[in-house]
Amino acid sequence: MEAIIEAIVVPFAEAVPTLVSSGALFLVFAGLWAAFAVALVRDRSHLDDAWRRVRDLPLVVQSLVWLLFLPVMVGLWVWRTGWPLVGRLVTIGGLAGWSLLIFIPPQV
Repeated sequence: MEAIIEAIVVPFAEAVPTLVSSGALFLVFAGLWAAFAVALVRDRSHLDDAWRRVRDLPLVVQSLVWLLFLPVMVGLWVWRTGWPLVGRLVTIGGLAGWSLLIFIPPQV
């Protein structure tokens, strides 16, 4: 596990400031949240399929997906809960807004 973290997570963590300042992470997460919204509007079963696909991954890969895409994964988890629809939508909207806000490139 330590070798995987050293090989994948550490280089990615060192690249995060560059990815944020260039706007790349904002675009990645905007795309993910846009896909989430489209699935909510068109066919909600796609969200359940995405959840199942991630859950079917090997544990190490699943952990990396959760680590790298935490806000979206929490959004999928919230969607799968038994909470009232309005509560789920408000929570997911808050997660989406927060994750996009933190990845807005700084103005120089």
